[in-house]
Amino acid sequence: MSTPNAACSPPREEGKAPKGWLGPFISQSANTPELLHEAGFTYMLDWFFDEQPQWFRTGRGPILAVPYPSMELNDLPAFINRGASDTEFTSMVIDAFDQQLEDSDRHGWPLVCCISIHTFLMGHPHRARQLARMLAHLTAQRSRVWFATPGQIADHVAGLPAGTVALP
Repeated sequence: MSTPNAACSPPREEGKAPKGWLGPFISQSANTPELLHEAGFTYMLDWFFDEQPQWFRTGRGPILAVPYPSMELNDLPAFINRGASDTEFTSMVIDAFDQQLEDSDRHGWPLVCCISIHTFLMGHPHRARQLARMLAHLTAQRSRVWFATPGQIADHVAGLPAGTVALP
């Protein structure tokens, strides 16, 4: 492609082309970062390997990998693939959040706690109370955490002084 976001016309609802990418079924190849950068994307969510954003090198410049919950804190594989109960998933989310908050405090750097929920799963009435428990627990720490979208995280990291998040 010769122009940024040539394949991604700005949607009427947003008024701008997307900057981030999450592939279908979190599928990618070794060429995906290169192709995404070439298409004008600045970050991707397909490569979960750490709890902090990481830069990927491409032939045309860097692209940021923002953490995404590939399997563990994602309701789809938890309920459908592993058969977790509603309360087990709630417990997993709360325990992971609390552990990462403690780890962040102990080490002195921020971590990304990714939780993926889908309306067609967590939106069922029988799960509403579990969702409310999760959200109440997380938002009780509102003064200590930043609730952000992947795009907000990517913009923040991109705005940090060069070398703060090193290229591999």
